[in-house]
This record gives sequence, C-alpha cells and structure tokens, in this order.
Amino acid sequence: MEDEFIIGLYWSRNESAIEETAKKYGSCIRAVALNILRNNEDSEEIENDTYVRTWNSIPPSRPRVLKYYLTRIARNLSFDRLDYFSAKKRESDVSVLLDEFQECIPDPRGSSEDMLEKKQLTEILNGFLGELEPLDCCLFISRYYYAIPLREVAGKYGLSLGKVKYLLLKTRDKLRDKLTEEGFDT
Repeated sequence: MEDEFIIGLYWSRNESAIEETAKKYGSCIRAVALNILRNNEDSEEIENDTYVRTWNSIPPSRPRVLKYYLTRIARNLSFDRLDYFSAKKRESDVSVLLDEFQECIPDPRGSSEDMLEKKQLTEILNGFLGELEPLDCCLFISRYYYAIPLREVAGKYGLSLGKVKYLLLKTRDKLRDKLTEEGFDT
C-alpha cells in the first residue's frame, strides 16, 4: 500500500491506518527499537507506542516520508526508554554508540536551546550527509540513525570491522570539522 494512502487513512481517522502501517513498517520499527534497546519485549512495546504516537500526531502533521517519520518516532521513544533504564542502572549497551558520536555534535538536549540553532544544525547535518560518498553515508546512517551494531554494519556492507570503524571515524572527523567551520562548538 502506498504511503500517501496510509497517511490519508490517518487523516480520515480510519483505524485501519495502524494495521496498514504495521504491515508495511512494523518490522522496520521493531528493528530500530531492538538495535537501541536490545530487548524484544521492549521493542514490541516501542512499536505499539509508535503507532499510538503516530495516530496522535497525524493530523496535524503530514509526513513527507512515512518510513522516516515512523523510525524517528521509534528512535525517540527508544532513547527515552533507554534514558529511563539508564537512570536505574546507569549503564547501557548503547553508551558506546553515544560516546562515539558525542565528540562531533553538540548535545541536542541542553546546548541548543534556541530552535533556530537546532534547525541550522539539522540543515548542516543534512547537507553534510548529501556531500558524503554513498558508502560513507550508508555506514553513518546505519550506525548513528538506526543504531545498528558495528559487526552487523560490517556484515551488511561486506567490510571488515576495522574498515567500518576507520570509515566512521573519518566521517565523524569530517562532521566535526564541518560543524566547527559553521560555528558550532563540539
């Protein structure tokens, strides 16, 4: 089923929108949550919470790309759940991922209070991704958007683990340089 039709179901408040979303994107939503949380039960809950959040946000929102809209919701819910768990146990499997990325991008929770600054940062990041070689862009998105473990990223693209680490390091360095050039302190 086409995304525009599914979005139309949400706009008309037709409950089959959730069914159609689950059929088309359920496994993708679960994979995003599972990559972050590493727990099947929590991932299933995030999937269901994503459907509820989507139902409550469309309308008024009208996503341009439904898959990215859904995965963004799932990512945010997963990281919120991870924050909740981290408050309890203060350590997580994803801390390595966040540590890798922390050095090259400003903290989105505290340092970018101004909405304009967040928008500028988003535009810079999108432009940066558009300038990357296709493989570097795919690796970067797989690792830092979908939170796929390094070994799985390496397997997915037929690269050694060391090569993936090296390429991601070089890409993070380029991003840090780009952000510094644009006036963002990292």
